[in-house]
Order: sequence, then C-alpha cells, then structure tokens
Amino acid sequence: MTVKEVKEMYKNEKIADIEVYKDVGGRHNFSTDNVENCEEYNENDNVITQDLFNEKDYNDNLFANADNTVNFTDLYGDKNTKVLCILIDKE
Repeated sequence: MTVKEVKEMYKNEKIADIEVYKDVGGRHNFSTDNVENCEEYNENDNVITQDLFNEKDYNDNLFANADNTVNFTDLYGDKNTKVLCILIDKE
C-alpha cells in the first residue's frame, strides 16, 4: 500500500493531522525509539503500517519514552480529534 492509498482509506475520518515517519528501529511500530519524522517522502512511497491515534494512544506510543506529552486541545483545538500516523519504508 502507498501513502496515497492510506490517505484515501482514511479520508472520511475526523483527522487533525497526518504525520509520516520512517522506521529506524526495525520493529515496524510507532514507538518513540523506532521512528523518525520523515519530511521528504512522496505519495507513492510504500507503507509499512499506519494507525489512527487518539490523544491517549498517540502519547502512549510516540511519546512513550519522552518527558512531555501532546495535548490535542492545545494543539488542534479538539481533544477528540485524531492523528493519522504513517510509517514508510525509507532509508
């Protein structure tokens, strides 16, 4: 599946943001230690996995080993919104 296909799959969801990451830990999950933000990608990059996170799950995964957390109300103006996270196969 490609980034474009994943975005299309979630097009009817209430999503505040789409974040694309590259795998650096070899575990193919969204743990803090296993991903890096990927600024340079294209819509045809292959997706390893994706997840639609609410605030709690986002913090439990992407900020699991961090000292801070993300407050969706402060960041997006809605605690109940979600963030689509896409993990791509990119060096």
